[in-house]
Amino acid sequence: MRTEIVLRQNEMAVPRKIPVTIRCNGPVNLITRQYDHKAIRLAPNGKGKMNVAVKNGDFPIRPGAEYVVKTRKVDKVGADRQAVLSFSVLLDGQLEVRIEPAK
Repeated sequence: MRTEIVLRQNEMAVPRKIPVTIRCNGPVNLITRQYDHKAIRLAPNGKGKMNVAVKNGDFPIRPGAEYVVKTRKVDKVGADRQAVLSFSVLLDGQLEVRIEPAK
């Protein structure tokens, strides 16, 4: 795993860990575009199946609650009893993954 942050003059970045884990069979480049109390937006680029697990943090995961996962399609996914939201997406190049609480 590598982290690269490209900055312009007079810019600063503060990397921090977020409770999102991905597992893939091959290499994947991943940009986290948003991680806050409203939504998670990921921009993976790779090939093959990507398994995602999201734990409770700034973006709240509640046991048994439903969340909307938007990629090329929209799915509702429920968190398990340990407050972990797990799902898989199939990558074939760039993709936008958005996770929000179900309304």
